[in-house]
Amino acid sequence: MARATDDHPEDRCDRCGGRNMKVWHVDNALWNRIAGDFSILCPICFAELAELSGMLPIWVLRNESDLPGELERLQAIVDKLPKCWRLNDAGKLVEDCPVVIGMEVWVRNKQTIIRKRQVFAITSTSIGDGYHRHWSPDDSYNTEAAARAAGKGSEECNE
Repeated sequence: MARATDDHPEDRCDRCGGRNMKVWHVDNALWNRIAGDFSILCPICFAELAELSGMLPIWVLRNESDLPGELERLQAIVDKLPKCWRLNDAGKLVEDCPVVIGMEVWVRNKQTIIRKRQVFAITSTSIGDGYHRHWSPDDSYNTEAAARAAGKGSEECNE
């Protein structure tokens, strides 16, 4: 499922750079077979890649009321994901941004060094990149601005 808002990493398609739909769903097995190295795809790019793989994609549009319990089931999955920090509209840090594989996060360590990392693995207690480095969701931010806001009042440095 792809869910996008104006400040969400899934807002833009990794392939074409265009706007992603607010909500759409593809079976995980099909997504894994078609998406390749792309983390976020808009429906058009997904369909184009499916065609290139030999499929003839057929889209079915359904109202959420036709899917009793499906949105709740998917929301329960999202609710279990670790959350990183983000700046809300008031400029306050809130820890409610789900961390997903492929997402880029900014990680702060105790020396206030900020590093940009792409998420490769997640568990309920840690996030990891492809280099066997793991860190706590408590040290993760969805933007560099959020990571810097968390360090206000302390000496900043970057790596």
